[in-house]
Amino acid sequence: MAQDNLRRYMWLVNTIYRAGRITFAQINRRWVECPLSGGNPMPLRTFHNYRTAIAANFDINICCYKPRNEYYIENSDDLASNDVASWLLNSFAVSNIAFENREIRDRIILEHIPSAQRHLDPILQALREERIIRITYNAFDRDEAHTVEVKPYFVKCYERRWYLFAPSVDDNVVKAYGLDRILELELTDRRFVYPKDFSPTDHLIGAIGISNYPDTPPRHIVIKCTELQRRYLEALPLHPSQRVEEQGEEYSLISFWLAPTNEFYRRILSHREHMEIVSPPEVRSEFAAILDRMLQPYYEEWS
Repeated sequence: MAQDNLRRYMWLVNTIYRAGRITFAQINRRWVECPLSGGNPMPLRTFHNYRTAIAANFDINICCYKPRNEYYIENSDDLASNDVASWLLNSFAVSNIAFENREIRDRIILEHIPSAQRHLDPILQALREERIIRITYNAFDRDEAHTVEVKPYFVKCYERRWYLFAPSVDDNVVKAYGLDRILELELTDRRFVYPKDFSPTDHLIGAIGISNYPDTPPRHIVIKCTELQRRYLEALPLHPSQRVEEQGEEYSLISFWLAPTNEFYRRILSHREHMEIVSPPEVRSEFAAILDRMLQPYYEEWS
């Protein structure tokens, strides 16, 4: 798919989504003002071709309300739960802001995601064609790189890094590979069968980020936080299972169903003294042990 066409598709989806309902004449007036148009109106035939392409590529249906000839996004409320559609819209909104405000681009600071620049496209091709790929991977915890053949199941973007989730051809253990740690990548001619009963969402159902360990199962965890932190969590939930159990003027109790991995503890630590693990006891004790190990260098300094 050409980059220019992708930008046009996303412009059209974004314009209709933001308007709610909009006529073709109104779309065209906005299109002419868009730098992508070159000042030229969009032919009706081109508009319908774009609608077809958007439906085929992104599963986003642009429908027409015949009585008023207004166009709208079918099930637009569901876009928030469609990770790919939401990511595309958000990415377009950010890139379009930068594109249309080039005269002040030195005052628009965006996060850099280096892992998407080199290997993401061939990995997505391998996902589509269900092809085995050979990667040379240098993990952070290894001194030397190793080469492995894997079956690409899915990818996820998390904290400015793209990850490939894939089992090797020798086992069925799905592991996460950071794309920025892949030194070399080769698409092989060999195919694999993506299991029909596998779900990326289910695979990470109890995880925060990418951490998923068989020996650390999900459990019911309750945290206590200040009113300000509760507001932060409501705006940007820690996990889909997040629920407010008790809300008070000074503090709230919030529960989760997730695995207490290193990533979970790191997230709790980021809230400093404003957040406390209440239960279960073993998770509270483990967090206390982490805090104690963190304080050891300071204890030695103070003694």
